[in-house]
Amino acid sequence: MTLQSRKSEIKELLFEINATARRRKGLGSWLGSGITHVFGLATTANLDDIKHLLTEVLTGTKEATSAWRKGQNLMTKITTLTGKQLDHFAKLMHWTKQTLRDDKKFEQSSRNARKPIAVPVRR
Repeated sequence: MTLQSRKSEIKELLFEINATARRRKGLGSWLGSGITHVFGLATTANLDDIKHLLTEVLTGTKEATSAWRKGQNLMTKITTLTGKQLDHFAKLMHWTKQTLRDDKKFEQSSRNARKPIAVPVRR
């Protein structure tokens, strides 16, 4: 079952408990409480406790879902930023290699330029 279906189930239970509680008024309520006591069924106080617990579970679930979404968004942002930083680092490494290659080529061409083409010979 998904989280959403569990939340819907809790809401339905709360609705049913509230609908049942509204019907219990008057003489039937007094007789019903006696029968409840004899047979060990849930009392109005028990139902109130269950309603309170279900409401807390529903509230906690909403807060947890919200926190998870915020955490997920944060992780997505961190992953995106880290990816961009790695891309920038890769570009920087490429430019550094290119600069070193260019410097080496320039140095080699400078050495070649300094070599004399002809050497005078004395006799």
